[in-house]
Formats: sequence, C-alpha cells, structure tokens
Amino acid sequence: MDLPAVQLAKIGNIGGISRFAKVAVPAGAILGSILVLIFVVWPKFNDVLNLRRVNGELALRVEALELKAQKLAQFDKSELESQLGYAEALLPSDKEVFSLVAQVERAASSSGVVLNKVEVSPGTVGGGDGKVSGAAPVAPLSSPTPADTAAGNTPKVQVKVSISSDYKSFLQFLNEVLAFSRVLAVRELTLSSVLGAGQTSGQIKTLVTLDAYYQTLPSELSSIESPIDDLTQAEVSRLNQVRASGLSGPPPLAPVQGGRSDLFAPF
Repeated sequence: MDLPAVQLAKIGNIGGISRFAKVAVPAGAILGSILVLIFVVWPKFNDVLNLRRVNGELALRVEALELKAQKLAQFDKSELESQLGYAEALLPSDKEVFSLVAQVERAASSSGVVLNKVEVSPGTVGGGDGKVSGAAPVAPLSSPTPADTAAGNTPKVQVKVSISSDYKSFLQFLNEVLAFSRVLAVRELTLSSVLGAGQTSGQIKTLVTLDAYYQTLPSELSSIESPIDDLTQAEVSRLNQVRASGLSGPPPLAPVQGGRSDLFAPF
C-alpha cells in the first residue's frame, strides 16, 4: 500500500473544497444583497418616490387654498349680501307663487285691466272660467334664444293669466309684467276681440302664459378646494339693473288679518 499517495489525494480534495468555500461565501453575500435590494430597498425606494409625488401635490393644494383664502378675504360681506338679495330677486330659491301672483295683481291694478283669472300650475288661484271664446293664437314675441333653450332644465312655475281690457291697457300690463325683476318668459299669448254694439273698437280678452323660473339652493356645500367662479360682465350688468330698480327680493305680501292668537284668553 502506497501511503504517501493516499495522503496527497486527500490533501487535494481538501484544497478544492476550500476554494469552493471561498467562492461560495462571496456569491451568497451577493445573492443576499440582491434579494435585499429587490424585496426591501426597491419597495422603500418606490415609497419614497410616492411620498415625494404626494408632497408635491399637497404643496400645490396648499398654494391654491392660500390663494383662495386671500381672494375670500378681499370680498366685502355687505356687498355679497346685497348681490345675494338681487340674485334672489332674479332667480328665487323657492317657487314664490304668492309673491308672483301679488305682482301680477299689482300690474293689473296699475294698468287698469280687469283680472279674470290667475291659474298656477298645479292648482288654480282665482275665480271665473278663464275661457276665451273665438281666440286666435298669436305668434311668439320673439324666437327662442340659446338662454331660453338652456333654461329648459331650470325649475319653473307656470302661471296663466286671463284679463279683459282695451288694447292700450293690455300693452301697459304686458310691459309691467316684462319689467318684473324675476326671470320669466312669455310662452303663450292669445287675444280675442269683443266688440260692443255699434262700436268699431271695444274690449279684448287676453290669455297670457308665463314661465317663472326658480333655482333651489344646494343641499350640500361644495368642496373647500373648489375654485371661486367670478361673475361675468353680463351677470354684473343684470344685478346692477335690479339694484337700479330698488328691488332686493320679491315684494312683500299684504298683511292678512287673522283671528285671535289665543283662543282660550279672556275677552
């Protein structure tokens, strides 16, 4: 048996293992570093990038809020309240049916026409049959405008007014109705002539259909970050017209006499 040869073979195997161990340790370290980079460092790096993006967005939002706060601080509270009153006169937040009927009655009284019937949709306010016999439809006063088309989705109250008068009083009544501060449109106009015996001209009966618009207030406030919309020049001009007319809302109704406030109080 050659003992020296066996010992040399064992020593060679040990050297190969030791060289493999020297290579495996760095390779394992590199592999571990790669795994740490993939599963730990890279997600954190993405988180950092997302945080920077979110911080940039928050900075822009803060800047917009600061500009909005500066703009709100420049508004005059009394002026805003006045504009709100004028806007309420133009487009009420409620139907304001009785105020509208009161305006129609005042216009009829001041123009000298006889008010036969006032019909509000739905329901009827007033007396008389309101029928105009032999009436011929009259063409609309003007062609529909884009504003009228856009107002198709706006809530409205329809009022049908039946009057009797001469032609001059009717024109005066129509002018006073069109001068109302509230936004309305004459949708239908029907005239019929009533001649008296031996007269060449007489009374006319008129049926006028009015569409009075209103806009309910929003039930929820908009977001605090929503921008402030400035009034257009046309809107400012319209509010100035209401301001010049001296109206800041629907005219007050006449006081109604009621009964006793306390039925059980002694006389």
